[in-house]
Amino acid sequence: MLDIFSKIGYYLNTIGSENEIALSCINNLDGSPRWIWNLKSSKPHFLKFYNVSSLKSKIFYYFVKIVFFLKLQSLVFQKSNYYFTQNGSPLIDLKSKDWALFLGTPGPNNKAVLYNEATKESAKFYKIPTTENSSKLVKNEQVIFDLLSSLNIEKFNFPKSKMLNNGIIELEDISKEELRCTEFSSFHADALIELYKKTGFLESLKDSKIWYETRDKLQTIVDKKDSRIPNGLLNKLHELMEQIENKEIIFALNHVDFTPWNQFISNQKSMIYDWELAKNEPIGFDAFHFIFQQGILVERLPWKSIKTKLSNKNISNIFHSFSIESENKVKEYLQLYLIINTINNLEIFVNQQDWHVQINWLLNTWNEALNDYMPKNNHSRKLVISDIFDFLHNKEYAALKFPNSLPTELSEYSDIDLVINELDANLLVNFLKQHSLVKHLEINKLSNMSSLQIITIDGSLLNIDLIWKIKRKQLEMMQISDILKTSKANIFGVKLPSDYMLAKFVGLFYGLNGAKIPSTYQYLITSISDSSNEIDKLLYVNYLQKDIYQNELIKLISKEPSNKGLNGLKNSMNYYIDVLKSYFKKGMIITFSGVDGAGKSTIIDKVKYEFEKKYRKKVIVRRHRPSLLPILSAWTKGKSKAEHDAANRLPRQGDNASFLSSFLRFCYYYFDYFFGQFYIYCRYVLAGYVVLYDRYYFDFINDCKRSNINLPKGITKFGYLFIKNPNYNFFLFASPEIILSRKQELDKSTILELTNEYQTLFKKLNDKGKSKYISLENIEMQATIDQILKITQAA
Repeated sequence: MLDIFSKIGYYLNTIGSENEIALSCINNLDGSPRWIWNLKSSKPHFLKFYNVSSLKSKIFYYFVKIVFFLKLQSLVFQKSNYYFTQNGSPLIDLKSKDWALFLGTPGPNNKAVLYNEATKESAKFYKIPTTENSSKLVKNEQVIFDLLSSLNIEKFNFPKSKMLNNGIIELEDISKEELRCTEFSSFHADALIELYKKTGFLESLKDSKIWYETRDKLQTIVDKKDSRIPNGLLNKLHELMEQIENKEIIFALNHVDFTPWNQFISNQKSMIYDWELAKNEPIGFDAFHFIFQQGILVERLPWKSIKTKLSNKNISNIFHSFSIESENKVKEYLQLYLIINTINNLEIFVNQQDWHVQINWLLNTWNEALNDYMPKNNHSRKLVISDIFDFLHNKEYAALKFPNSLPTELSEYSDIDLVINELDANLLVNFLKQHSLVKHLEINKLSNMSSLQIITIDGSLLNIDLIWKIKRKQLEMMQISDILKTSKANIFGVKLPSDYMLAKFVGLFYGLNGAKIPSTYQYLITSISDSSNEIDKLLYVNYLQKDIYQNELIKLISKEPSNKGLNGLKNSMNYYIDVLKSYFKKGMIITFSGVDGAGKSTIIDKVKYEFEKKYRKKVIVRRHRPSLLPILSAWTKGKSKAEHDAANRLPRQGDNASFLSSFLRFCYYYFDYFFGQFYIYCRYVLAGYVVLYDRYYFDFINDCKRSNINLPKGITKFGYLFIKNPNYNFFLFASPEIILSRKQELDKSTILELTNEYQTLFKKLNDKGKSKYISLENIEMQATIDQILKITQAA
């Protein structure tokens, strides 16, 4: 601060006898002064440096106004007494009441800004560089003003300026009629069109100085190996630069920091200041920057909302003025903006010791926006995984049992288990809720963790467990603080627990569940073998594939402070609440029908595998009916013999012609359906199971001969009125030729007749209620499975 005042023309000291002055200030969060002014000032001139856009900023703005109006500033704001002497020719009269000083934002481009309002007509700003970088920027600003003056600009205004001693630039205050516009308007577009028209030129991107500098900057950033920079972001930038570099691009002079807070609208013109960063960039750069900065830093919008704002017709008009009508061509310029702006800012960020929270806001949004330009072979799931680990990059977490590879190479059947603080877990959930590639997010929150199921816009699926308490039932196994403080990032940027912590977690997980530790984890034995801890000794025996001391482990874990007294009571209550919640997580019923040879059994096996491994659903398979009752022949032959005979007997071979016998058989099986549906619903559906039926009641309607029943269709169809409709019903069919190539159990005419009757029935049922009745031609097995999963996965 004292150095700044010496450049203004004064030496300040806290001791002295003459020229005393009382200064007021408002500090930054770290205690350093931000704004300074004369205590006797009757106006809050420091608000000239303040951007009023959000509700919070408006509250502060009017609070300050009221304080000054009531003359309470000496009571509200911090004050200090100084003694001063002049140093040469001062820029201002320090004892006047019409100045304020902004000490700038910390960083390599730091500069102070002095405001002096001797009169409203002659008010000036003075930019005072404090670093080598900021000196270059101030000089560049004067060069730009000289250039703008030579261009005879008509559509916007800029301040008059002149260079003073000490590298200080004096600027005219052009904000007399203050009206900030936070939406990108026609005034902004007109200003940029004129600027681009008068300075634009066409050049090969690959051969341009801008591209060369951008590549060089990216390499410098990579070489610095700053652990704060997300790996996924750097990988995207490399890939996208190679993808676009062979294009011909229109370049022009851009302001580069073209934001609502660097301009006003007056007399239907934009009054633009702070030109220090101005240089040649692709056209549209400033327009995109305006919307991104306002959206991220002020409105806190996610990328998908900012993307909508970029469809602004005023932005389109800029490109139309250069005969660029194609939406894809405009997207190329947006891609260039994202690449160049991200790399320019990363260069600044790596040179900053302390990062403010807004840096993470910016990085997360730019990172997500870059996804739109990644090659089509990068599935949404991979990009979401990359963005998750980039989002967590500067947070504490540990990925449990994670493979030693790039996160994007994770198998589609693999989940992600993260130990993480609950606050950060909630932040990640909010991030995913707003992510442009996330179509559906299912959250199952328990007392110790949140289980997330993500369905991306291309239908791929990802399961994540966010764990803030490691528990087995009501027992807290480990403290996550012990895991987090020892976690370290591997060469792929994923933070993993230490081998000792992983060994302990794996040992407790299997030991408390009474299971042997899989051989996959045997390599961890050395990290726990020398431990003197009683729990570790028991785990070591399990690692040796000898005894499992489950009861002993439970006793020892129960003695931990986190499981005793009030903590133990709280853990138990939370556990039983979690168990209760699990019984209200509804599952669903899916039925598969079709003639023999339609491929039902194979499809059911594959669907079951997908639901269990990919969707993490519990699955139960039922053959034809709920099976509360055995098949009729079991009463005479015994269950095993009856089921064996039924499995080996060709279908539709029964010769029952008796109405009474058929009716009694049907009543027996109907009893099973009617009462069994309640059992299935309460036992499985309410507990979250997916119940798969290999054949269902529809066989009684269309093919009752299969069950050796001979009844009018009206009777069996009437019975379905009292059976709860399954959620999804699939009739699988194929041509008779394909059916007969798989199984030669039915003749062609029977296949055609049954197929027609099932399709007719399903069409009628589908028109009646919420349940889905769908006919699928099953020729390519994987295509059929994909369709079934696509239809059911949002359930």
